[in-house]
Amino acid sequence: MDKRIRGKSGRLWSVRSLLLRGGHIRPTVHDGRYDPSRRVDLVQDQNTYGALRRFADRRQRAAAISLISAGAPVTPVLVDVIDDPSLAPSIVTSWVAGGSDVLLDRLSEVDDLAYLMERGHKWTPAQALRTLVPLGQALDVMARQGFIPIELSPDHVIFNSGSIQLVGIGRHLYRPDLGDIPDVSGMSLLTTLLLGDDHPASGASSAVWRDAQLRALLRLAGWMVCGLPPTLWGHVASWTDLQHYLTYAGFTEVPRIRPGQLALHLAEAADRAEQQAAERQVKSAPAVVLYDDHQCSKGPETLYDWFSNHIGRAVLAVVTNVEESTVRARIETLGEATVIVTVPWQETYHAALRGSHGHVDLTHHYREGDRIAVAITRVLPSTTGGQRPRVYARLTQGTAPPMRTRRRSSVDLNAESVRLGLLHEHGPGVIAVAAFSTRRMGVGAALLSGAGWVLVDPSELPDVVARLVATNPAARYVIVGEASGKVATALRGVKPEVVLPHSAAPPPQIAGRPALALPYVMDSKLDDFGRRLPDRTGSSFRRRTFPAGWAHEWVSTDAEQITNASRSALAKKLKRHAALFADNTELLVRIGTFLRRPGHQSVDPHRLDVNLQQAATVLSSVPARGKFRRDLTSALLGTSYKDLYRIVTQRLLPVALQLADAYDPGLLLGGRGMDENLFDEPGVRRLALYGRLVTALPGQKHAALAEIVSALEDDLVTALADIPAPSLQYLVARLRSPELLETLRGLITGGDFDLLTRYTPTAWRLLLEELRQPELLGVLGLGWALVVERDQDLTVDGRMLIRLAGETGREPGHIVRALLDTPTESWRGVVDNPGLARNWLARYGDLDVAGVLRVFPDAELIVPRVGYDALRAAAAGGLDRGRLDQLLTFAAKAAISPAEAIEAFLSTGIDADRIDTIIGPAAVAWSAYRIQAGDTIDEVIRRLVTDPQVLRVWAIEGRNLSLKVLTDLLGTRPQDLGVDAREGRELLRYLEREPGVMDLCARVIFPRQRLRLLRLAAANPERRLVHPAVAAALPGILDEPDLDAALSQLLDEGLDYKQIVLARTLSLDRPRRELLRSLGPVALEMDAAELATLLTLARIEGAAFAVEAAQLECERAGTVQLLSRWGTRWLPVLAGRQGATVAVLLARHRPEGGEWISQWLLDAGVDGLAALARHGRGLLHLVAETRPPVADVRVLSELLDLGPSQAPRLYRLVVDYGLPRESWGQVYRWLEEGKPPDEVLLRLWDSAAARLLA
Repeated sequence: MDKRIRGKSGRLWSVRSLLLRGGHIRPTVHDGRYDPSRRVDLVQDQNTYGALRRFADRRQRAAAISLISAGAPVTPVLVDVIDDPSLAPSIVTSWVAGGSDVLLDRLSEVDDLAYLMERGHKWTPAQALRTLVPLGQALDVMARQGFIPIELSPDHVIFNSGSIQLVGIGRHLYRPDLGDIPDVSGMSLLTTLLLGDDHPASGASSAVWRDAQLRALLRLAGWMVCGLPPTLWGHVASWTDLQHYLTYAGFTEVPRIRPGQLALHLAEAADRAEQQAAERQVKSAPAVVLYDDHQCSKGPETLYDWFSNHIGRAVLAVVTNVEESTVRARIETLGEATVIVTVPWQETYHAALRGSHGHVDLTHHYREGDRIAVAITRVLPSTTGGQRPRVYARLTQGTAPPMRTRRRSSVDLNAESVRLGLLHEHGPGVIAVAAFSTRRMGVGAALLSGAGWVLVDPSELPDVVARLVATNPAARYVIVGEASGKVATALRGVKPEVVLPHSAAPPPQIAGRPALALPYVMDSKLDDFGRRLPDRTGSSFRRRTFPAGWAHEWVSTDAEQITNASRSALAKKLKRHAALFADNTELLVRIGTFLRRPGHQSVDPHRLDVNLQQAATVLSSVPARGKFRRDLTSALLGTSYKDLYRIVTQRLLPVALQLADAYDPGLLLGGRGMDENLFDEPGVRRLALYGRLVTALPGQKHAALAEIVSALEDDLVTALADIPAPSLQYLVARLRSPELLETLRGLITGGDFDLLTRYTPTAWRLLLEELRQPELLGVLGLGWALVVERDQDLTVDGRMLIRLAGETGREPGHIVRALLDTPTESWRGVVDNPGLARNWLARYGDLDVAGVLRVFPDAELIVPRVGYDALRAAAAGGLDRGRLDQLLTFAAKAAISPAEAIEAFLSTGIDADRIDTIIGPAAVAWSAYRIQAGDTIDEVIRRLVTDPQVLRVWAIEGRNLSLKVLTDLLGTRPQDLGVDAREGRELLRYLEREPGVMDLCARVIFPRQRLRLLRLAAANPERRLVHPAVAAALPGILDEPDLDAALSQLLDEGLDYKQIVLARTLSLDRPRRELLRSLGPVALEMDAAELATLLTLARIEGAAFAVEAAQLECERAGTVQLLSRWGTRWLPVLAGRQGATVAVLLARHRPEGGEWISQWLLDAGVDGLAALARHGRGLLHLVAETRPPVADVRVLSELLDLGPSQAPRLYRLVVDYGLPRESWGQVYRWLEEGKPPDEVLLRLWDSAAARLLA
C-alpha cells in the first residue's frame, strides 16, 4: 500500500513494510492496492509508530474499541480512527514493541512472543504462570463486558522485559451471548496449533466458551515452558488432554484457576509451581555441597571444640582395658593429648542387637589392643579446671578413621570451586548451602559466584541439613572445610565426604580429581585467579567471571604463557561467557571446558564468538540428561562454518524434552548415526521428525520409529515436519506405504505443502481413500482435500474453481486458498454469483463476498453504477439499500459520480442514520455551488454534516461572503496585496478547514505579515500552524530569513523563538539544537562562545551533562572552558562541595601530555589535587615523563619536595630498585651533582655510605 492515510485525529499515517509470519491459509497478493494476507500494518506518523488494524465493518470496529478499553493496560492504546473509503473500517493502535532489539524504524519482522520462542526462549512453569497474571486479569474484565477471546496464541501476545500485552484485536471479538464468533477460516496457524479441537460450537453458552478460554490460557503456559505447540504434541480438546500436555511440559499438576479471579489464581499457582520445583530439585539432587563459613573462619581449635566438632562421627580408638560391663579405649588423636573414653555395655551395638535379652559380657567380644570404632555422643568441659574435656561415646560396627588433625588456624577453601566440580560431574541438579554470620554475610558470601548458593545463618544450618537428609538420603553430601557437631549429627545416616587440607583421610574424588586438586580450590579470596587477569580487574569482575575462569583452568597446561595480552584476552573471553550463561553455571562450565579442547584452539575466534552467541539460548533450553546436549554442543560450536542455529531452534528445541531420552548416537537415522545428522540441515530436519514421532507415539519403540523416518525422502521429511500430532498418529502405519509417497510426491514440490499443517486425520483419510473428484487433486493441490472436508453440503464443484482460475489468470491452488480463507457458510454466495466472485477475486485477491451480498443481495446489478470499491465500502460502512439509493439521488442532483458521493459520506465517519442531512434541496444547491467553486466533495459533505448552520449563512450572504471575510482578516482589500480571485478562493477554503489560523493572523499588526502567514499556512496544510508555540513566536518569527526552517524547528523540534534565533546565530545542526532545547532558559543566560563549546561537548556526553554543566556555568563562570580543557569527567568534581577550589586549581594549569594525564589526576582524587596545588606544573611534567600508577601520587609529591629537576630519575630508581625513603634525599643530591644512576647505586650500598646514613 503506497498511499498515506489520514486519521480522524488529523495525523497522516504512512505504511511501512513488515514481514509477517507465515501460516495463514489466505493467499498473498501484491498488486499495489490490497493485500489480503495483511490484517495489520506497521504505520508511522513522524516519530509515532502504530498498528493499522482493519475490520469487516463499523460494528466490528466499535466492538474492537470496546475490547481495547476493557483490556487496558494489557491491550494496546487506541491512537486514531480511520474512515478511508479505500480501506475497510480501521483503527490505529500503539505499536507494541516485543523482544527484538531492532529499532522500530528498522524492524522487518513481527517480534511477538512466538518470535522469542522460535529463538529458543523458554520459561519455567512458575515464570510462565506469573507472566500471564496481567493477561488473566484482563480476561476477567473482558468477560464482564461480554468478550471471551480464546485465540491466546503466541502470535497474539507480545512479551518484552517481563511485561505482556494482547494484540491481534480483530481475532478476539468473541461474544457468545450476542452470537458473534469469528470464523475459524481466519485463524492463524499458531492459533490452530494452540486450540486443536477445543473450539466450542457456535451456539454454546458463555460458560462453555469461558471454560475453553481457561484451557487455552494454560496451554499457552505449557507452550512457553516446553516450546512444543499443543497440537504438535498430541490431541487437545479437554481437561484430561490438558493435564497430559502440561505434565509433558514439566508441570507437576494442572493449575487450579477459576473465572473471575484469574490473576489471583495464576499468581498462587506460580508460587505453588515454584515450591514444587524446589521440592523436586531437593528430592532429585545428585549431590549437596555444605559450607560453614563460621566454622572455617575460626582461629585455633581448643580440645573441647575439637571433640565437639566430632560429635556424631565415628573415629578410631584402641582398647586399653576390658571389664565385664565396660570397655575403656584410647581415642587415636594423631599426636594430641591422650583421651580415654569408658563405654558401658548398654552403649554398644551388641546390646542393640540383643534387644531386651539381658546383659552383654564385653570380655567375650574385646581384648586389650583391639582397634574399634566409637561414635562421640557428648563432650563436657573438664571439672578439674584442666584443658582435657570429658568425652562420652558409644561402640559402633565397622571401622573408622582417626580423628582429623586439630585445626591450628582458620580453613581457607574456595567452596565455589568444589561446587563447580560437582556440577561438572553430576550435572545441574547440585544443591549448595552456605552458612554465614550477619557480620560476614556481605564480605564472605560475595566470594561465592552468587547463582546457585542458598545462604543461611549458621544457627539454621543444622536444621536445613537435617531436612535435606530426610528428603534426599541418597544424595552425595560434601562438606567444604569444617562443620559443627550439630551439622555432623544432622548428617547421621549418610556418609558425608569432607574436603579439608591436612586431613588424615584422603580427599574425596570430584569429577575424576582429588578435591584439593580442583582449580583454585585453595584460593578463597580469588587472589590467584586475579593474577590471571589484567591488573585493574576488581573483585566484582573476578566473582562474576570465576565459573568461566574455573572452566578455563580445568584444562589449562603448564606450557601456557601468561602475558599482558593473554590476560586481556582471557578477561574478554570470561566476561563474554559469563554474560551469555549467567543463569546456568553448569552449562557455562560445560561450554568452557568444551572450548578448551585442543581442536578448538585454531578455530577463527570471531566465528566461534558468533556461534557461541547463537548457541547460548539454544543449549540453555536443552535438558542436560543424556547425550543429546553434548552432541548438539559439538555441532553448534564445532569447526564447521554452517549456520544451523535457526533450524535447530525451530525444529529440535520443541522436541528437546523427548530427544534428551530418545536420542542415541549409535542408532541409524537416514543411513547414518544420529550424531551425524546434527551437522547439516537435512539431518536436523530428519532428527526433528524422529523427535515428533517419539513425542506423538510414546508407546512405540525408538528403533522402529527411527527406521520409519530413515525410509522417507528428504522432501517428504520437510513436508511432514509441522503436521499435527493426530495426523502423525494416523499416518504412522502408512508412512512406509508406496501409495502415500506416490500421492504426496507430486504435490509437495509445489507451494502447497504448508497446508499439511491444517490436515486432520479426516482430511488425510479423504486424501488417501475417499476424495471427491480425485482427478482434480493434481490441479487444485493439497487444499482440495480441506475443501472437501469442510464442504458437508456438497456446495463446491472443483471444476468451477478451475474455471474461475482460468478467468482470473490465477493458479488453481490460489483459488482453493482463497476459498478456504472464506467462511464455509459464504461458499454458497460464491457459487451462486460467479461473476461477482470472479471480479472480486481479480480485484481484491479473495472470495469473501458474503458481507456485500448480505447487505446488497443484488450486488451484481449495483456494481455497474457505483463500482466495486464504493460498493464494498458502503457495505462495511453500514449503508443499507435504502440509504444507498438516497446517496445515489444526491449524487445525480449534485452532478457528481455515485462512487464519489459514497466515499465522501463514509470518510466523514458519521453514522448512516444522519444521511438525511445532505439530501434536501438547499443542501444539494449549496453542494453544487461549492463544488463549482473548487471544493472537493469530501469537504462539502463534511461541512454539511458537521456544520448545518452553513446553509443558513450561505442563504443570507450568498457569493460575497468570501470577499468580506478575507478583507476583514487582512485589514485591507486582498487585491491591493496582489491576491487574485483564484488565490482568494483557495485561501478561504483553507480558512474554512483551519479557522484557528484567523486567530494567529490577528496577533500580527501589518497586512503583509498577515498575508505571508496565511500563504505559508495554506501552502503547507500538513504543518498545522494553529499551535501555542507559533502564537508565542509571533510576530518575530515572520522576520526570520528562512521561515520554513524556523517553523520546522518550532513545531518539529520544540524550540522556542529565542532558541531559534540563538541556533541560527551559532549555526547549530539538529543534534545540537536538540541539546539546546533540553537546556531551557538557562542557555539564554550563557555567553554564546561558551554555549557553543558546551553543545559540542554535550554531543558526546548527552543532555543530562549539558543541563548540569550549563547550570554550573551560570553559577561559576569558566566551568565550560575547564571541561573543554580537562575533560567532561571532571563535571561531578566541579559540581561538588569543593568544586570552587578545584576550579581555581585547574584554571592555573593545562593537562600537558595528553588526555590521559587528566584522567590520571582525576583517578588520583584528593591526593592528586593536593599534589597539583603544591607542585603545579612540576607534577604534570613528572607524570607525563614517568607515567606512574595512580597509587604513587604521594610518592611523587615527596620526590617533588626534594626538587623538580631530578624527580623523574629519582622516581625510576625508587620504583626499579625499591630504595628506602630515608635514602631519597642523599640520592637526589648525588643526582643533582651529575652522578650517573649506576654510580649512585654503588655509593648507596657502599658500607661507608651505609654508616653515614645510619
